[in-house]
Amino acid sequence: MRVELTDTPDERDEAFVIAQTRAYNAVFTDEDVQSLCVFIRDDEQRSVGGVTAKTYWEYLEIQFLWVHEDHRDGGLVQAWDHS
Repeated sequence: MRVELTDTPDERDEAFVIAQTRAYNAVFTDEDVQSLCVFIRDDEQRSVGGVTAKTYWEYLEIQFLWVHEDHRDGGLVQAWDHS
């Protein structure tokens, strides 16, 4: 055997490892993957922030988080409408 460490993996090798892991885990878990997104818009309905994520196995995996530069460090969360 030999161990190969690379920062440029062959896409087929990477896909194979992912597929094998998912196949193994599927035996023990329910298929419950759901997309979850949050979008923040200003009064003119322009996008000023957002999060893309997935939920599965009672976990939340945040994939991307973006906030427009004009709203960074400005307490955007305070503007959240809790009603």
